[in-house]
Amino acid sequence: KLDKDAIFEEVVSRYKEQVKFTMPAIKDGSVIEFKYTRISPFITSIDDIPLQYDIPIAKLDFQISIPEYYIFNTHFNPRSLEQYDLASHTGRGSFTISNIDRNLTGNVVSHSSNVQKLDFSKTIYEIQKDNIPALKSEPYIDYLRNYAGYLKMELAYIKYPNSPLENYTESWENVAKKIQEHSEFGGQLSKTNYFEDDLDQILAGKSGAQEKIPAILEFVKSKVKWNNYVSYYTDKGVKSAYKEGVGNSADINLMLTSMLKYAGLDANPVLVSTKSNGVPVYPTRNGYNYVVASVKSGDQIMLLDATDQNAVPNILPEHAQNWL
Repeated sequence: KLDKDAIFEEVVSRYKEQVKFTMPAIKDGSVIEFKYTRISPFITSIDDIPLQYDIPIAKLDFQISIPEYYIFNTHFNPRSLEQYDLASHTGRGSFTISNIDRNLTGNVVSHSSNVQKLDFSKTIYEIQKDNIPALKSEPYIDYLRNYAGYLKMELAYIKYPNSPLENYTESWENVAKKIQEHSEFGGQLSKTNYFEDDLDQILAGKSGAQEKIPAILEFVKSKVKWNNYVSYYTDKGVKSAYKEGVGNSADINLMLTSMLKYAGLDANPVLVSTKSNGVPVYPTRNGYNYVVASVKSGDQIMLLDATDQNAVPNILPEHAQNWL
């Protein structure tokens, strides 16, 4: 049995926590069984559902139930060599809603409560498969999970009773627009009044993109250290990260983009999906989890990343590379 002191919780970022556990008595031939519950406020997304691991699976029995109000599109990883059949059927479910009403009569306050039971139908998706082979690394494979079997579920629309349909199916143009309009992405690019004086000194006597780009990159690398948190949304915000000298990948690289723009260069942010995030197969904001800067130099568009102290123009650090 798994003891509580073998379970470890750690903060990955302000948006995410991670739970790890260890089994010191495990050995060849052990059967591992674990169960957990994940509760999330994000009803518009379901994490990728893994169907293959780096160990063989004797029997896979997967099931997920979706209430009738949520309609999802389903996608298998097109790069997986394993084939999976997704079966579905309908079932019934119910939940209760408790309401407490506050009533004021003169100066007297009274409360009344009522409980309402709501019955609904649900779609039950199932996958059953035997003898799934283990993933095995081969030469020139950058990240093994990109070839694993997994199921992606994309929310198409929500339709609650007596409410209008709310569409969530997106195009890449809509994804880019929503990210750009977010206060912790596009809203950070317009801020410049926190670095102007310092950057003017760095750029003094420098002209042209070939002189300005490496100078700005080196300045950001020396000014703000990466806290190893990955995101395309800022954590502290660019001004706080600049003042405190530490920030996540978005704090640093959106700051870098702003400085390049301030220097009169043609610069823009570029969204990236890291190896652990996979390769997006349909338009979704969850398909990307990282941001770098791009800048035009002559006829070339260069990619820059200031999270790595050894980074140089147009060579991204390994943690920002995927699908090479």
